[in-house]
Amino acid sequence: MSILYLWAVPGLCLVFILSVILFRTCRRKKRSLKDTSELLAEGMLDLVHGKGFNSFLRVVNSAMGSKSLILVFFENTIPIDFHFFSRDPALRIKVPEQEKFAGPPDRHVFGVLDELREKQIVCRDGHYRSLYGGLEGKNALLLGFSYQGRVYAVFQFVDRDRSFCGREALENPTLLKTLNAVTQHFYIDHIQTEKRRKAETALRSSEELYRLIFEESMDLVYHTDAGGRILALNPAGLELLGYNTESELRGRRFHEFFSNDEQRDFYFEMIRSQREIRDMEVILVNREGKKIFCLESASASFDSLGEVKSYTGIIKDISERIELEKELFNANIELSEANNQLKKVQTQMVQTEKMASIGQLAAGLAHEINNPLGFVRSNFSTLKRYNEFLISFADDVSGRITPEKIAALQKLRQKYRIDEIKADLGAVFTETEEGMNRMMDIVQNLRNFSHDSRSGDVGELDLNKALKSSLVIARNEIKYHASVSLELSDLPVIRCRPGEIKQIMLNLIVNAAQAVRDRVKKGEKGRILISTFSGDSFACFSIEDSGHGIPSEIRSKIFDPFFTTKDVGSGTGLGLSISYDIVVHKHHGRILVGDSSLGGAIFTVMLPLLGLGSDDELGDLEEV
Repeated sequence: MSILYLWAVPGLCLVFILSVILFRTCRRKKRSLKDTSELLAEGMLDLVHGKGFNSFLRVVNSAMGSKSLILVFFENTIPIDFHFFSRDPALRIKVPEQEKFAGPPDRHVFGVLDELREKQIVCRDGHYRSLYGGLEGKNALLLGFSYQGRVYAVFQFVDRDRSFCGREALENPTLLKTLNAVTQHFYIDHIQTEKRRKAETALRSSEELYRLIFEESMDLVYHTDAGGRILALNPAGLELLGYNTESELRGRRFHEFFSNDEQRDFYFEMIRSQREIRDMEVILVNREGKKIFCLESASASFDSLGEVKSYTGIIKDISERIELEKELFNANIELSEANNQLKKVQTQMVQTEKMASIGQLAAGLAHEINNPLGFVRSNFSTLKRYNEFLISFADDVSGRITPEKIAALQKLRQKYRIDEIKADLGAVFTETEEGMNRMMDIVQNLRNFSHDSRSGDVGELDLNKALKSSLVIARNEIKYHASVSLELSDLPVIRCRPGEIKQIMLNLIVNAAQAVRDRVKKGEKGRILISTFSGDSFACFSIEDSGHGIPSEIRSKIFDPFFTTKDVGSGTGLGLSISYDIVVHKHHGRILVGDSSLGGAIFTVMLPLLGLGSDDELGDLEEV
């Protein structure tokens, strides 16, 4: 681990001066010290003649009279260099590995360093183990030299017997000063040289690494001056922008490749205020005019005055990813639309089955009611006729009774309230007949509704009659919450799918009833107005209510599948969607929504009389 150094001129001068002082000092000392000093002076002359620091240390070891010397250099208590010399050929120590040696010392080493900082000289009698290397002996002399308040070198003179004693040599203060000066000069020169060498090595490694990253990066890497002029652009950047060499871009500003001025202005604003940008989306335009979608990360370098010196950035081409994201987005939209369409078709099928089931139920109910109702009507007619016979008979009998029996008959008439019953019977028969006629109408409407609901065939339909039939079916939903007004015009019969049109009518009437119910207070009733009218091309019906209405911001959504404003469980959100599909796609008509004069909403259905209708017939209504 020892390093051979060529000393600079100041170091040689220092050695020469110290040698002269040492020789003069030795003349004034006793013989043993003289011998030690002469040996040390000899080692210093070796330094002057360029034999190196290691040769000097061997002489020092001999001069001190020890068989082994271990010298450890420290920097901030961290060991940085290790030297070992021994005159004992049988002695072997384990030289510390550099990576294990150059680490924080243990507690024992800290203790020795603290002791040497205070005393400089420490003698160890008895068993001693060296700080590093595992050398063991019976006598040891430790010299610690400090620089700027910290121990930077520790000399350990060690013998395995008790013959060594370096105290006499150490009684010469000039010798210690000389050894300290030489060691300190070597230490300073060693640190400076080693630091410079490491710095140069690190710089070369950094430059090589930067050049490797710059050249081999698959992303665009650029470096510009403060004005944005390109100073360096890697091969990937040249390829991305459509150029072959950097010389083709000499004098060009990098931000010229931004697709618009807004991006350029935003780039400079962000990087000057925040000193860096990360993953900013930019669009570059290459030499051929092709737009490239990218992510840019960049930073700015500033001088001591806070002015920008240069910009450095990395740009990643994400065009392929953007295209894949677009394809995935479009695929998701198509999948979502297909899924919604599937749900819509499934729900329509369920709805159709429900309507068919309702039609079957209505047909069965109408049949079951109609049979006993026929008996009732027949018997009612007979009963009414018999009643007339009985009244005529009673009147005829009364006219034939003798005067003396009239008083008794009158008492009987009063007792059984015959005159009151006779007066009420007319009203009773009239009301009963009206009820039976109403039941007959209900049965007939149920029959009509069941027939149309079970058939998807095209046929003729009277809109006025169809609306009345739908009102009968929805009567229970309406009667407690709203009063219904009809304004029906004479309309021609239209050709359509009657079951589907009646399904729309029933849905709109029920929606109107629910809208009114949600607004009116308990005990009050709202209003529903049902109208029919026609134009040159359309037969129309409208249903309006006095409910809350439909806000304008959601009118564009109300015909979307599964859109609903009702509470969970109160609707599927498909009623209006199915109605729209039936009117617009199957019958080539129009369905419109607007604000009602009653305060709520108005829905208008326009069905073509012949072919497609004309938009001129729409008037001021809003089409969705």
